[in-house]
Amino acid sequence: NNKAFCLNETSALVWQLCDGKKSVAEISQKLSQKLNQPMTEDFVWLALDNFKKENLLEESEQFEINFNGLT
Repeated sequence: NNKAFCLNETSALVWQLCDGKKSVAEISQKLSQKLNQPMTEDFVWLALDNFKKENLLEESEQFEINFNGLT
């Protein structure tokens, strides 16, 4: 798309952990360890949703992100 993206530190870490092999739970756990604070799976899903909207993920059509019930 010839676009540049600037990610904050936390989103950049999620991006780095997205290798197509780790689950959302694993990414959340590793993120919590790296940042030394609890990070929920909901945060990871939010980051993935943003990556998906910007077409930054391969095969993103394979997963559906559902935020029903979240505030």
